Amino acid sequence: MNNNEIWIEKLKKWATENPIKNIETLKNGCYKDSDGYLGLPDDEKEYFSIEKLTLPLGDTYEKDIPKELASLPNLTELTIIARNVKEVPSEIFHMPTLKKLIITVDYKFQISEQDLKALIANGCQEIRVNTLDMDTRYKDNIKDEATLDYVAQHNLYITSRDFGIPKNRLYDIAKKIAFTDKDFSEYILDFLEEKHIFGYEAFIHAHNNDEKKIDNIINNIELDYEIYEEVERYVECVLEVGLSIVDVFPLKALEILNNTNEAYTILGHLPSETIDLSVDIVCNIAKQDVAKSLKYLDIIEVDYYKLEALEKIRQYPQSKEMADTLDEMIVNLKNVVALVLP
Repeated sequence: MNNNEIWIEKLKKWATENPIKNIETLKNGCYKDSDGYLGLPDDEKEYFSIEKLTLPLGDTYEKDIPKELASLPNLTELTIIARNVKEVPSEIFHMPTLKKLIITVDYKFQISEQDLKALIANGCQEIRVNTLDMDTRYKDNIKDEATLDYVAQHNLYITSRDFGIPKNRLYDIAKKIAFTDKDFSEYILDFLEEKHIFGYEAFIHAHNNDEKKIDNIINNIELDYEIYEEVERYVECVLEVGLSIVDVFPLKALEILNNTNEAYTILGHLPSETIDLSVDIVCNIAKQDVAKSLKYLDIIEVDYYKLEALEKIRQYPQSKEMADTLDEMIVNLKNVVALVLP
């Protein structure tokens, strides 16, 4: 049996043993406009012509993803959805033909630096692996040559000139080097938005434990709101301040969250960062007092993110009694979340 026969037989066996559930419903539903293969074809001869492949394995699939998928010679687009799968074979990230890769697996999975570099080097143009979201078509990404050279030299972010760097990630880099390379950190700020400037200043003051100066920043944002009455601008700026100080001043961040939530009646929606801030508040209170943090758990309005917060808190040092309490809460929430997730 030659090499082609080996990987084809393994893929065929895997596809037979793990058929896509409700495939006809999917074909006539959310994938009706798909122009590629939904699941592997029955005729293995077609494996050599597959260019686009989607594998919606569902939440019940917990086995391995077959590394033999990487042997499909003409595959340019691959989508894998299997939220209970813990790992993805490295071989998939090294496919030389891929231009688009979308993978949704267990939320704890993160692509390795080596695998991400391989995807970029091979010319993949769209990369979505859980929360990682890279696309050469994103026009707002920063592609300043000096910045890209700097982050590459200091191994701060993996990218290319085609992808650039999203502003939020560049903002994280600015904060990371704020106390080691102030000049370049401030150089980066010139490419960012107003909310990032406020957040950066608040981050510096939080590091210096200067609550009064943080209050001054918040007051300035509120004054701008009173003058210009731009609700979305107020919300995004004050939220960024909250996210920047929550590690040091979680209760002050809670005040910001509460004020931000009041804007819902005006806007009819709130940025996703409100969820991020609520999780960070609860987790940072827990670093000082786990029992106290649980009293604030309901500020996290989505059960999935409550579960995320509890699993983080469970890793902190605590008494056996508290650990048992957390374990029970985690099990109960997992049951609730399982009923909600598609």
